[in-house]
Amino acid sequence: MKRYIIIAITAAFIAMNGCDSDSSNSSECTNGDVKADCNDGKYSKCVDGKWTETVCDNNASCNAQNKCGECTNGDVNADCNEGKYSKCVDGKWTETACDNNASCNAENKCGECKDGDDKADCNEGNITKCVHGKWTASECEGDVSCAEDGKCGVCKNGDTTKCTNDSMGVGSALVCKNGKWSDSAEKCLDMFSCSMKDECYRCYIENCNRFTCNDDCKDTTCKVECDNYTVCIKQCEDKNNGCDSKCGECVNRDHINCVEDNNGVGSADICSNGKWASNRECKIVQGFDVSCHKRCNNLDGCNEDEYVSVCGDCKNSADRICIGKNNPYNVVPEHEWDLVLCIEGMFDFDHQVPCPESCTTQDKREACLQNVEPNP
Repeated sequence: MKRYIIIAITAAFIAMNGCDSDSSNSSECTNGDVKADCNDGKYSKCVDGKWTETVCDNNASCNAQNKCGECTNGDVNADCNEGKYSKCVDGKWTETACDNNASCNAENKCGECKDGDDKADCNEGNITKCVHGKWTASECEGDVSCAEDGKCGVCKNGDTTKCTNDSMGVGSALVCKNGKWSDSAEKCLDMFSCSMKDECYRCYIENCNRFTCNDDCKDTTCKVECDNYTVCIKQCEDKNNGCDSKCGECVNRDHINCVEDNNGVGSADICSNGKWASNRECKIVQGFDVSCHKRCNNLDGCNEDEYVSVCGDCKNSADRICIGKNNPYNVVPEHEWDLVLCIEGMFDFDHQVPCPESCTTQDKREACLQNVEPNP
């Protein structure tokens, strides 16, 4: 009887604990089951009744739930867009900003730089600029020079702006140096006058009477003209896209290349608004008709072909003046008067003609001027 009891207890113990490990029918799990114990891209999967370490599909990394994710950590997709790309983080595709905020390149991957950035290596108006995520040699935008920081500047060296003339017509302006505008105005090269946009120049001449409306001028006799000038400038800016003034190429009212017509009246290239205007009557300069005069600008004298033809001070053959002999400013005795004729556009004081009549009164002066034949 005791024997049967022992056999019964043994059978019950085996039924409760399953087969031993050596039995071909032993089982720990149901085939195909998985555990939420993913680690280093591997997880537990039930194979042949046993929990077996298994590599995630596609070598995917584990996700936050300790299950196999959808990708391998660190992998990237070629789907860069606006400086962001898909990167596998914790087994999940995640939108990630490119390093250094770089832009996407032509292959839809993160490039090496951000579009629009430039390197400090500007040279003669050329710059290395980031285009489509790649450093590319480019020209500076606009006609500008390089700045001291090695990048494209805002202006071209030597250019001028915000020019104003003083009462003598000499211009002062901001000058572009090292690709940047100077902080204060400088005299224009060779004292050239300012050159304004034509619309503003006409207004300037009409309303400001050659003054520049600076602080000194505003409180003096041209205050009204300056106020008008200020109004005019604003109108120019509103209607003509700005009314800037820069250093010109000549000094206002300078004149060269004079030629005479059949009546001996000269015409020349005359500087107006800081620019040369060709074949304009010399009358613009002197206010009356004059002939041409050859002037030597060389302190050491000129050869025949070095003289410059300019507008003179008088008209040949027609203009003459009567002066007191050797003393034009004081009363002189009767008949001691000389006639000075206009020769080659200038009064010839070196070759005076005696006047037979006194010039002490207007009538006698007129008689003297009319009755003496020019014969220097």
